[in-house]
Amino acid sequence: MKIMHLLISGYGSKDQASGRNDTAGIFDTCNEKFIFKSGISGISFMCSSDKYFFGAGEHGGSGLVYMFSKDGSDSLLLDTLEITGGGLCHIAYSCKHNILTGACYENGDVFSVAINDDKFGEICSYIPQRDEKEEVSRAHCVVFSPDENYLYVANIAFDRIYEYEIENGRLKETRYAQLDKGVGPRHLLHTGKEIYVITEYSNEIITLCPDDLKVINRIDTLPDGYTEKSYCSTLCLSSAGYLYAANRGSNTIAVFKRNDNGDLTKKHDCSCLGDWPRHIALIGGTDDTGKDCDDPKLLITNQNSNQMVICSLNPNGSLGEKVFDLSFDGVSYTDHF
Repeated sequence: MKIMHLLISGYGSKDQASGRNDTAGIFDTCNEKFIFKSGISGISFMCSSDKYFFGAGEHGGSGLVYMFSKDGSDSLLLDTLEITGGGLCHIAYSCKHNILTGACYENGDVFSVAINDDKFGEICSYIPQRDEKEEVSRAHCVVFSPDENYLYVANIAFDRIYEYEIENGRLKETRYAQLDKGVGPRHLLHTGKEIYVITEYSNEIITLCPDDLKVINRIDTLPDGYTEKSYCSTLCLSSAGYLYAANRGSNTIAVFKRNDNGDLTKKHDCSCLGDWPRHIALIGGTDDTGKDCDDPKLLITNQNSNQMVICSLNPNGSLGEKVFDLSFDGVSYTDHF
């Protein structure tokens, strides 16, 4: 397996009396060891830019964002910023606007903050998502459009996808898509031609048209005949046109083929090789120029079995053999750079 650095974070073991979570950091798959650990508890999600990687502190009452220098073994904490909204569960960085955005699950707030000279700058926007008919608001993820001029936010409590226009780092709400009550939109994927929404409660992928945010298709993620409890987590799309969706409960990865018109056709139900797949990400598939690469892989973090696995992908999109397996306490998220 080629040298690769993984960003790994998690909730930490329930048995850790100290409350420390030493899984947040950079893992070198070649030497099979952490080359940097944050030493910070409660980092449940991470994202990166060309110079930095950022961590989201998922704490009650308020949220914390962390900025680290992305410099191999010399990665250091550069800055920390407290956000009013609690339960900060998802963040995304825009290179075009040089801002970090985030979604607060505890109270449904969304924010954008400027990045200036290795420090957090001003909080450009802080927007409470509220509805007079609903007492509880839950913002769950933030995703940019491919041109990074718009931000899309899934509110799992309101069953809505909000759209915000970005100007000078500030967010301006333009519209929202109202989905069926109780579907629970959790994560998004914006291709430019369509927006795929994976739902936590109805276990499906809903396709929206970016032009008007209307629903144009929906498809079930669970295996045929499965009747037990299950909750979708997230999704990703390969350069070969296969969309992967993780099911917590059935412990499967649903594989869909994306057709030319954006419709999805179910092709496979594959084992996640563990328990409770909380996050998945694709490794390879395209190089820095956008050209197809050989040997793409799928990375899966299984929260309840405390493991991260990497699988090869077959030409038909199904999961192949397991090529890497790492066990540790409380894994929730992993990605690569």
